[in-house]
Parts: sequence; structure tokens; C-alpha cells
Amino acid sequence: QIVGNNGFPGIALPDYALLRIDLGGSPENDQLNLPATIRGMGTILFNVHQRPFTTEVWIPNTGAFNERHRGEKNFIRGQVVSNRISILDVNAPAQSTQIIDLDSLAPNFDVRCAQPTGIAFTREGTRAFVCGYGSDSLAVLDINGPDITWAGSINIEHVAIYPDGAGPRVAEVSPDGRWLIVFNKSENSFSRIDLL
Repeated sequence: QIVGNNGFPGIALPDYALLRIDLGGSPENDQLNLPATIRGMGTILFNVHQRPFTTEVWIPNTGAFNERHRGEKNFIRGQVVSNRISILDVNAPAQSTQIIDLDSLAPNFDVRCAQPTGIAFTREGTRAFVCGYGSDSLAVLDINGPDITWAGSINIEHVAIYPDGAGPRVAEVSPDGRWLIVFNKSENSFSRIDLL
């Protein structure tokens, strides 16, 4: 039996999944809806972001390459995870999840978005900025209906010598659409990027 930190019986949670919690008006009345669990979303899910003016949620995640292998023949340059965004339309069947492989979308290895942890959208929801915690960069994606294309990347310069890297974790576009504000977890700092 699993016991939660509050002393109540716990629930063994499935892996690779997005769980649904039905709100009951107060935390003690909230219910975990296990039949509504959406599986296959990724190995580590970092966050959930709603895309403006849609019923889509975008979930930055990594998918581990857990297949049995010998040596590094299955890994490109030592890569052990795929960097992804899972897109789920909450009004569509769970099977309609779209997976965006950021590694394949990047035009070359040097601009890949490693360990995507957060996403910010423009007010219209037609452009996404994906925080690459492991690459000290943000992937810039253009969204045109179901088509998502690579529009570029923004490097986040780190200041501190140790720890190495700024570690962009989350971002938000200012209400007027002019600034992209990025929280850099490794340095406990903010970057402000002019979008105009």
C-alpha cells in the first residue's frame, strides 16, 4: 500500500502520462480521474501550457531512448533522449495527440532545443518560444494551423562561470507583445528580449 505525505492512502501513478483531476470545489473534494489518463506523452513532462484561442495544451517533454542496445550505436552524438512537445486538443479524443520532435525540426545540430521545459506564446498564438534548459536557448516555432515550422533560435548568454549555463526554464510574452521575459533557473536571473 502506498501512503501519501498527508497520511491518506496513495495511488500508484502510471508513467508516461498526463493525469486528469476533476475539481470538486475544494482540494479535499478533488478527484483523480484515472480512466481519463492520457498515456504516451513522454518520459518526463515538464509543464502544461494552453495555446491562446485554442483548446490545445502544449507539453514540453523528453522521451528516453530505453531500447536495449550495446554501446552507443543507437545514439547520435551521445543523445539519450528525444526533445519533444506533445500537443493535445482537450476537446478531441486522446488518441489525437501530436508529437513535435524538436530534434528533427531543428535545421542543424548546433541549434537544437535540449531539455524543453517551458513554452511562451505570442498573444495570437501563432508563434511559440520553447525554453531549452539544456541548450541555453529558446527555439522559435511558427504555427500555421496544424503546421509547425522552425523559425529560428535565441541564445541566452550566461553570466556566471559556475554553474555553467543560464538554464532558461520558463518564459512569458509581455501583455503588449513587445518583450519575451525568460527566467534562467541556473543563474536565478531574468533575460528580457525585444520581440519588435
